Amino acid sequence: MYGPVLIEPTTDVQVYTALLEACVQAEASEHRRLAHMLRAWVDASPFAGCPACHGHTPTYNHEPCTVCEGRGFVPDDQGGSHGQAFAARRKGV
Repeated sequence: MYGPVLIEPTTDVQVYTALLEACVQAEASEHRRLAHMLRAWVDASPFAGCPACHGHTPTYNHEPCTVCEGRGFVPDDQGGSHGQAFAARRKGV
C-alpha cells in the first residue's frame, strides 16, 4: 500500500478539461482506483460548475454559454458549484 499523495491543483483550463473527461471515462468503465485519483485532482483544482448552464456543455444546435464560454465550468471565484461540471458530463457518458 502506498502512503498519502500530495495533489497539486491544476490551474490550466485545458488540463482541467482533460482531467474531467478522463475521470468521467474512468468511472464509466469502472476503473475505480483511477477514477478516485482523478476525482481528487479535479476536486483540488480551482474550478467549479458554471452557475449559468449548470455544467452542461452546449449541444449541436445550441449556442455556448456566455458565462463559461461553453466549457461547463468557471473559476471558483465566479460562483460556480463543485461537482456540477462533473455531474453534467457524467450524464452524457
